[in-house]
Amino acid sequence: MILEAKREQLLMAFPTAECFATAMNLDACLERYSTQRTPIEALRSGKIKLRELTVIYGSRPVVGWISTWLIALSSMMDFEITDQQRKTTAAILSEDLYMLNLVEITLLFKRLFKGVYGVFYGKFNMQTILIAAREYRQERGKLVQKLSGQELHRLGLL
Repeated sequence: MILEAKREQLLMAFPTAECFATAMNLDACLERYSTQRTPIEALRSGKIKLRELTVIYGSRPVVGWISTWLIALSSMMDFEITDQQRKTTAAILSEDLYMLNLVEITLLFKRLFKGVYGVFYGKFNMQTILIAAREYRQERGKLVQKLSGQELHRLGLL
């Protein structure tokens, strides 16, 4: 029921995956979600999750959207990323981070940009990104354990 309401709302705003990707580009997400600076604020935002985006648009556009974050990361960190590295990393991230919402993904990449999860030393390292994703999920898991049943239900986590 919740997913149907989100689907309807999302498709009204972004009828196609291309519309979504264009409107929810890196700059738009960074600006739109700039007030949510902590994992708990991101979690409580209630924005659509990667899993829900995948149900609505399919996995390919979601992997493509994550790929744009990886391209931005490589540009910001001044390292090369091959198409194969980008595609593989994006696919794994979409599987591993399916429970995260758009604000959480934005926050994770902001933290990667800031070096919170380590330094890239001028070259792409998929493992650094996957370890960062795992650390973020673990931090999120600890936060979820502290939430009330009512809040878990409101956030669609039950």
